[in-house]
Formats: sequence, C-alpha cells, structure tokens
Amino acid sequence: MKKSLLHTIIREEVKAALGEASNSELDKFVNNFVKRLATIYGYKSPDAVMATFEAMKRLNLIHKDVDYKAPSGMGVVAEGAYDSATRNELAMYISLLSTALRNEKADGNVVMVDFLTKDIEEVRAALKAKGSIAESSKSLKEYTKTNFQATVPGSGRPKIDPALFAKLMPKSAKTSKEAEARIKMYNGSTMFVQSQYFVVTPNGNMPNKPKYELHQSQYYNNEYNAPANLKGKDVNVTFLTIFDVTNGEVELGVCYVDTKVFLAEYKVMFQLLKSQS
Repeated sequence: MKKSLLHTIIREEVKAALGEASNSELDKFVNNFVKRLATIYGYKSPDAVMATFEAMKRLNLIHKDVDYKAPSGMGVVAEGAYDSATRNELAMYISLLSTALRNEKADGNVVMVDFLTKDIEEVRAALKAKGSIAESSKSLKEYTKTNFQATVPGSGRPKIDPALFAKLMPKSAKTSKEAEARIKMYNGSTMFVQSQYFVVTPNGNMPNKPKYELHQSQYYNNEYNAPANLKGKDVNVTFLTIFDVTNGEVELGVCYVDTKVFLAEYKVMFQLLKSQS
C-alpha cells in the first residue's frame, strides 16, 4: 500500500469515527478499521493498532514524543518477549520480517518501514544474546508461510532453460509443468516449507566437471487450511533454484519439480559434495 493511500484511509476513518453519535458506534467503527488494516497487511490486530498509532504520530494527529503502550494481554511485542524463542525461530523471524520490509520499502510506506525496522532490531538483539546470527541461520530447517502464493518462474525470478534442465535432470524436468500447476492450487492456504541445498557435480569421469548448488523449498500440506479438494493429499512439490558455482556464482534459474522424483534422481545424476539444511 502506498504511503499516500494509507494516510488517506487513516484520515478518513479518524474523521468519520470522531463524528459518530455514540460511543458504541465509535467503538464499532474503530474496531472495524483495525480489522481492515490487519487484513490489508496480514498482521494480527495488536500489530495493526501499533502501526496505526505510529502513522498518526507521523500525521501529527498524536504528539511525536508520545510512546505507544499496549494494554495487558495484547499481543504486541514487549521487552523480553523473545527470550523463550529458539535461535532458529528468531533467525527465521528476521528473514520473514526482512522480506516484508523490502516490500514496504518498494511501496514507499514509511510508517511500516519504521515499524518493521524496529521489530527486526529487537529480534536481532534477542538473537545476539543467544549466539551468532550466522550460526543460527545455518541450522534453519522449517518454517510456515501463511497466505501462500506460488512464485511464477520467469516473473521476477529467471526460469531455467528447459533444455538445460532436461540435460541435468531429465526425469525431474518432465514433472516441472505438472508440479507448477499443482502448487498453484494451494494459493491462499498455509504451507509448511522445508529449505535445504545441495552442492553437487555431475557423475562420470569428464574433465573439468561443473559444480552446482541445488536450492530447494519443499512444500508440505498444512491440513487444517488446505483447499477442501486437496485435504489429505500430499503436496509433493519443490521450488528449485539452480546455481552454477564452478567459477563464482551464476543463477541458472528456477522451476517447480515433483519432490519424490527430484530426491531420487539427484542421487543418480550427481555426486553430492555438501548438504545443508
């Protein structure tokens, strides 16, 4: 959402709310506004309240020196709130927040940029107290994506050349089209994701063999939020990114593959040099 549009919504909603005839109507109006903002950004209601508060400070509707304080029981992050989280959880939270931050910067939303930046700083501080960020990031394995949306190869990320992929992994290449169609059926659901990568080189005795990194995001069904026609069915799809790391690092492209076929075929086609999850 653009900054100007967010400002317009807030001004209109505040103006309308202040004109309500009774407190019950005012409460209902404000509550609906918070739900609306939470829906737009995909946040919980307490986070939407805090974001609104910070936006109103920037609009000079609240004095800039006034700090937001959440009522007891609301889910806004408080000091020490990350103490019980593991290093893996904190490192993944930073990754997800950073993605959201890039999107908000691209939209020019100064309010949310400040909000997310502060949140990232708090999580980094908690992670630093538990050990190295780099060390934590290396041990990441699984995370959850809400409102999942399948990436379209070739839209923002280069699609791997079909002929090249067919040469590298012919069986997996044949599953790519069907795997992409299948994963799109899960758009809007909640998805479990396991990330890992392999460093490999082709089998055989050829001289000067190339070296590749096979980065994988393997998708698993989140049963309670899966589309009705897909409940109980295995997603069995992996989003694959291939890098040529023979000399430096060159991204060859991305594609979807059948997970089971891919995991069986890479062992036949390549020599595994390193595995990292």
